[in-house]
Amino acid sequence: MSRGALVDLLDLLERIGSARVLCVGDVMLDRFVYGAVERISPEAPIPVLRVGREAAMPGGAGNVVRNLVALGAHAGFVAPIGADAAGAELRAMLAQMRGVDATLIDDGARQTTVKTRYIAGGQQLLRADSESDAMLGAAARERILTAARSALASCQGADYRRCAGASVVTPNLRELALASGMPTAGDEQVVAASRKLIGECGIEAVLATRSGEGMSLIERDGRVSHVRAEARAVFDVAGAGDTVVAAIAAALAAGAPLEQAAALANHAAAIVVGKIVT
Repeated sequence: MSRGALVDLLDLLERIGSARVLCVGDVMLDRFVYGAVERISPEAPIPVLRVGREAAMPGGAGNVVRNLVALGAHAGFVAPIGADAAGAELRAMLAQMRGVDATLIDDGARQTTVKTRYIAGGQQLLRADSESDAMLGAAARERILTAARSALASCQGADYRRCAGASVVTPNLRELALASGMPTAGDEQVVAASRKLIGECGIEAVLATRSGEGMSLIERDGRVSHVRAEARAVFDVAGAGDTVVAAIAAALAAGAPLEQAAALANHAAAIVVGKIVT
């Protein structure tokens, strides 16, 4: 990337400080249990983790919000939680985060999703999920819609004409292949699959995230740009998609063109995959 382009991105980061983005989605509690493995269990051929410390943070859509405020944006957040201890923990965490205005909707019929990852030597040994696949109740759905409509009034980009189809979607290669029913092995196949998605779903643009190959931006007007990945060591890809969504949304809210927003997202994702956990 040229020096001028980097200067433009730094200027964009300054402008993101005035951006306000609304995030609506599933929130979960991400728990991380760190320790050391020094022996194999005598009860079964499995490692024994000696627990050293534990940490917890908002995950799922909550991780998108964390990325938004890390970039300097202000975030409105509407999400359902269960009426349980994990939900209360999430509520307390989000209340302490600067730049976040969270409206969490209790749904007594569902538990708060908790994902617990056990880590030793910088590697995940196991992930245990506690969650419900029950649909949200009618009352909770209506409360979420009401809260989202109210929050949109204070956010940039609240253009209801866009509700006919998404402005930007950010699938990874597997998601793009499933959505389009087409292969996604190289540049040409990614572009073809994205154009099919744009044509069939009324989407304005597809930003396909391609892991070590970077990203491809395909727009309805025919423009295509491939943003190659930054050369960095990859330690953990968990949450990288959340980072891309947050960076794109914050940049667009700050008035950046889509191609520049994609460039910022590429840099942000490169930083995230070089860190362990989200």
